[in-house]
This record gives sequence, structure tokens and C-alpha cells, in this order.
Amino acid sequence: MKLCPLPLSPSCPVPPKIVPFSFGDEPFTSGDSAHTVCAAAEGDLPMDINWAFHGQQYSSMMGITTTKVGARSNMLQIESVAAAHSGNYTCTARNSAGTRNYTAVLVVFGTFTHRPDSLPFSNVFPCLVKKSLPRRRRCFFF
Repeated sequence: MKLCPLPLSPSCPVPPKIVPFSFGDEPFTSGDSAHTVCAAAEGDLPMDINWAFHGQQYSSMMGITTTKVGARSNMLQIESVAAAHSGNYTCTARNSAGTRNYTAVLVVFGTFTHRPDSLPFSNVFPCLVKKSLPRRRRCFFF
């Protein structure tokens, strides 16, 4: 990385600056569609923008898709959310001047149809258990 003699000098590389984003203020219910956009308001091009779920690459088999929207933004979309989608989604913007991250939390009301240890990842989520139908539990994941 090149050191700049004067801040904001035209010859200085500019790292990405991510605009804060979220999935909204309200929890989602299983089956809802969720999306958010990660955009860099500043930063030299070219720029790579990628997503991670709980700090790891996600699988498209999880129903998560990402779409590049121009040179400075990327949209993450889940067509039909489930309890397993609850958690931290981190956007990473990287260019020659540096790397910046921003994380948003997706909260989904859902019902596990099988035990949490059978999910495709090893993370354990705390939940508030609420009674609904007999022998089923609705969990609020945070």
C-alpha cells in the first residue's frame, strides 16, 4: 500500500467505504423473501464485493444468491427464508487501497423440523422457545 504525503491527495489510493445496510427492523417469518444491498460510497476501482454467512462462504444450496449491481454494489437475496438463515451476513469490499467489512443480522421466526445439529453448518443459535402446536417449537433466532 502506498503512503500518502497529504490526506485526500489525488495521488492517494482510496479504500472502500461501505454504506451501512440492514435487513430491516422487523424479524422475518419462514417463507418470506429477504434482501439487502452492500454498496461502497467511496473507493478506487476495481473493487471486489463479497458476502459471508457467519464468517464463512455460503453455499448456493442454502438458497442464498448474490448479484453484482454496478461497480460498487452487490445484492444478497434469499427467496424463501427459513430459521437456518438467521445470523450474521458480512459484506467485504476490497480494492488496492484496503479492505472494509460491514455486518448485518437477519432474524427469522421459524420452526425446526429436525434437530439443530443436523443443519449444514456447525453454528449454534440461542433461541427463545415459544409454544405453538403440540410437539413443535417456534424459535426466535437472534
